[in-house]
Amino acid sequence: MASRRIAFVTPQPFAPSGILGGGERYATNLARGIVRSTGGEYSVDIISFGGGDGWAEVEPGVRLHSLPLAATAGGAQDPVSWSLPQALEGYDLVHLHQAFTRAGAIALVAARIRHQPVVLTHHGGGTISPDLWVELIELSDAVVAYSEFGARSLGARRHVDVIRGGVDGDVFQPTRPQPQRRHVLFVGRLLPHKGVDRLIAAMPSGVPLIICGQAYSAGYAQILRDRAAGRDVRFVHDADDARLRELYASAHCVVLPSEHIDIFGNFHPAPELMGFSLLEAMACATPAVCSRVGGMPEFVEDGVDGFVYDSADELRAAISRLAEDSSLADRMGAAGRRAVEDRWDMRVAGSRMAALYAGLLTSSVQCAS
Repeated sequence: MASRRIAFVTPQPFAPSGILGGGERYATNLARGIVRSTGGEYSVDIISFGGGDGWAEVEPGVRLHSLPLAATAGGAQDPVSWSLPQALEGYDLVHLHQAFTRAGAIALVAARIRHQPVVLTHHGGGTISPDLWVELIELSDAVVAYSEFGARSLGARRHVDVIRGGVDGDVFQPTRPQPQRRHVLFVGRLLPHKGVDRLIAAMPSGVPLIICGQAYSAGYAQILRDRAAGRDVRFVHDADDARLRELYASAHCVVLPSEHIDIFGNFHPAPELMGFSLLEAMACATPAVCSRVGGMPEFVEDGVDGFVYDSADELRAAISRLAEDSSLADRMGAAGRRAVEDRWDMRVAGSRMAALYAGLLTSSVQCAS
C-alpha cells in the first residue's frame, strides 16, 4: 500500500543543514518521528520558502520542498509564495505549522477547496490579525498544541489535542563515559524574553556559563556582553549538533530562564510553549532547570530530572547544588534520559500524531463516500 502523503507547511525559510531554532527543529523531528514510528506508512514533505523552487531529502520518507518567495513577501517571519496552492496538490492531509501567518491562511484555503483534512499547530506568535486566528481554528479539522499551556494560550472554543515532545533521542544521547561536568549552559535564540540577562546575574561565583545561540537583537546582545564583562561567561554562536552534544554532556545543567516581562518591560503572554533545549539536555542525561513559565514545567519534574524555580535566589541555589554535587547531576540526568525515552522522543510524538491523522483520514473517506 502506498504511503499516505502529509504536507507540513512551515513559513520559516530553513534547510536540513541550517535549522534556525526550536520551532523549525520541532517540525523536522516530528516529520521524521511520524515516518519512523509507522514504518513508512506515512511520508512527509516539509513545504517552506526560500530563493527558488527546489527539493532536498532529509531522510527516507521526509523531504524539504522550498518554494520561491513572492516579490511582496513580508520578510522571514511572513513569507508568501504564489506556488503554495499548487504545491499542496496530491496530499492526503495538510498540517500547518506556525499557522497564524499569511502562508498559513493561504494554505488552509487551498486545502479546504480540495477537501483535504487540515491540522493546525501553533508555535507562538503570529503575523496576521488575532481576529483571523478564530477563523483559522474553526476551519481546521484538528488543532494540536505541544503543552497544556500552549493549548490554553490559544483561547480556542474547541478541543485542542496536546501532543508533547519531539526531541531526537538518537542524535542527542548520553556520552559514555560521562565527561566531567564543567559549566552551566543556555541554548536558544538571544531574545529579551529568554531572560539570559537574569541568568548571568544569578550565576554563583566560580561557576562558568556558556551562552549558545544566535543574537536576533543587536541591542539585547550588547546588554548581555556588558553584563558578562568580568564574569566567567563565554558566548558560542555557531554550534552544530555535534558541538551541542558536547556542550550538553559536559554541563552541570541547562537553564532556560524565559520570562513574561523582559528587561525592557515588554510583556510576553506565551514566552515558552515547550522549551526544546530542555528536552535536548535531558536526552543527553543533563539536568534541566527552568523558570515556572509557560509550558516548561510540564516537561521538567522538579527535584527528579531538574529544578523549576520561581526566583533568582532559587535559580542560584539550584545551579549551586548541581555544580557542587556531581552525583546529584548524574542521577537527575539519568532520570531525564528515561523521561525522553518514555515520553518526549520524536517517535513517541510521531506515533501519537500519526494516530490523530489516521482518525481524520478515516473520517474524510467516510464523508466522501
